Amino acid sequence: MIVFILLFASSFLQAQSPWASSVVDYSFGNGQTLGQSAPDFPANVLGAVNPSVSNTVPASVPSEVLSLGRNGWIILSFEQDIINGEGADFTVFENAFEYAEGEIFDEWLMVSVSEDGITWFSFPYDSLTGEGMAGRTPTFGGVNINYQDITQSGGDGFDLEVVGLSKARYVKLKDATRFQTPEKISAEVDAVIAIHTVGNTMDLTPEAFPLTCNIFGNILYLSTEEAIQFEIMDCSGKCLFSIFVSPGKPLEIPVSEFSQGVYFLRGYNAQKQFTRKWMKA
Repeated sequence: MIVFILLFASSFLQAQSPWASSVVDYSFGNGQTLGQSAPDFPANVLGAVNPSVSNTVPASVPSEVLSLGRNGWIILSFEQDIINGEGADFTVFENAFEYAEGEIFDEWLMVSVSEDGITWFSFPYDSLTGEGMAGRTPTFGGVNINYQDITQSGGDGFDLEVVGLSKARYVKLKDATRFQTPEKISAEVDAVIAIHTVGNTMDLTPEAFPLTCNIFGNILYLSTEEAIQFEIMDCSGKCLFSIFVSPGKPLEIPVSEFSQGVYFLRGYNAQKQFTRKWMKA
């Protein structure tokens, strides 16, 4: 049984996701290759984090997380600009985790941003302590988490004010484990979310727009409280299935024709949207 609770969020004018939506460029380093091949990549760094992760149980399978390799890097882009607001403007989720009595296993990432994908601005960091880098704070998953509230979501937040930018469309993450002890081989990337976007700070709490989506065997069960368009997309963003879902009218949809792999489940109307990954075993 696979159970999803898709929580829909307000959007500005058009339905746009706050999560990183595409991979612009990348170069993997040596040491680890987890999640670097299709069908896992690039879906494993796009869209939302798996809600089942926690501060002690991080994302760890190739469909959920990408190892960059030693000194590897990746550039992600967003559907709309990240803008400079109050506090952190975007959050990077790695798979750091807590063990023993509050000890953190972390693998660091240097972070840069750009408005045009050409000129880059790097966040300052301390190579001895890792301060200023991503990959230091565990993720707190769950269906009740507002991932645009870093006090709930965990992960490492970054403020565009620090690098003097009012907006950014691209985020570059580079493995920085060379600054750490030898057992730290490669940083992983789970997801990146924009906290502040043009005209909108999205609410990802369950009260915003709940769609219940349950998969039992080869049947997908949908029900919603608001009229939505529901889609199943492949890793390239191609729509493979689309249906209108009316409020209060549950649907049963066969999914036996879908092959093994990662898909995106998306529901939206003119005001709201959310997208989540689905791995069909």
